[in-house]
Amino acid sequence: MGRLGRWPRALMFASVALMALAVGGPAQAAPFVYVTNELDNSVSMFRVEADGRLTTLGSASAPGRPRGIAVTPDGRSAYVATTSGQLAQYDVATDGKLTPKTPPTVDAAFLATGIAVSPDGRSVYVAVDGALVFQFDVGRGGALSFKDTRQGPSFAGPLGLTPDAKSAYVAAESLFQYDVAGGGFSPKAPASILFPGTPAFSAFGLA
Repeated sequence: MGRLGRWPRALMFASVALMALAVGGPAQAAPFVYVTNELDNSVSMFRVEADGRLTTLGSASAPGRPRGIAVTPDGRSAYVATTSGQLAQYDVATDGKLTPKTPPTVDAAFLATGIAVSPDGRSVYVAVDGALVFQFDVGRGGALSFKDTRQGPSFAGPLGLTPDAKSAYVAAESLFQYDVAGGGFSPKAPASILFPGTPAFSAFGLA
């Protein structure tokens, strides 16, 4: 994000996003971790063993330059935001492996970076460079359909939702904060706050 010129080129293009998938329903037998690989257009898949160690499950292909990744609360669907203008959607098998849905992608916008799923699993939000947050409905089988757009920061990065779905945050040159109501975003006061550091690409951890 802002001031990328200060970061080593290799680090800037090897940015990753992590999502730990906890046990979410009868379909899931173990938690899994997914890592997006921007350099080789893939998603690395891992199973979390009882002692916390990761076992690799291989990788799934993704559209050009994948960044953010999010998993539905029931653990059955995963979505990847990319900078190529496509949002990839996957089924999550019981063994944790990702397989593309039909269709495998939906149109979003170029430079989509951050993505989050609402706690009720009914909505997906995608932060896009160009001051927009795209909103999608989650339909049967986890398939996405476009719903609406909302104003966002001019340089969008990762996006996070609080567990009660009442607040959202987008990491950019500052940390933008929003109230969420009726599926829409409205800026809090203040609309953004500064944070220390110079991130190339951040990731959210909401406890």
